[in-house]
Amino acid sequence: MIDKLPEPLAQAVKATLEDRQFNVGVSRAAGCGHQAFHGRQKRRGAEAGRGKDATLGGYLRAHRGRLKPGDYFAVLGYIQMNDAHQSRLQAIRHAVRDKRHVATCPGFGPRFQHSTGQAYKGGPNSGVFLQITCDDAADVPVPEQEYTFGIVKAAQARGDFQVLAERNRRALRVHLRPDIAAGLDQLQRAIQQALA
Repeated sequence: MIDKLPEPLAQAVKATLEDRQFNVGVSRAAGCGHQAFHGRQKRRGAEAGRGKDATLGGYLRAHRGRLKPGDYFAVLGYIQMNDAHQSRLQAIRHAVRDKRHVATCPGFGPRFQHSTGQAYKGGPNSGVFLQITCDDAADVPVPEQEYTFGIVKAAQARGDFQVLAERNRRALRVHLRPDIAAGLDQLQRAIQQALA
């Protein structure tokens, strides 16, 4: 059934079914139950920059340090698009904008891939990206397929992150557990602390 999908998506779905994780540098953020992911090419960035602080805050501080004058910060949410989540993403981007004095933008994946996502990958290397993914509280099978809509969403996020990493973009992914509201609250607090 997977072979009926376009090739890049079929590969990502297959890999996601096999391991349900992104095969890039994976680090459990100590004490919070979330995970932080970074591209292998940028180990000198978020991974090395955190020093011995393997907490979510340590990764976020290191990622914050990757922002330079003239850069922009994009929050890429592969989470359900609703008013509450939109408000959280806006609060995160406003905090970064106000503290770092850089342009910021939020987006919900995968829909942004067809507009601003093209500039993120093909434009100048002036973006710093925070991808937010989540476990789905409830997942629905794709009719007549061996995978779910959650797997397809995860595969799209995986592919997006992989391309950012391959193009040496400064990207960090934070993966939330099924209680997305609580995860976003905790992420927002950790970002505010990382910006202090």
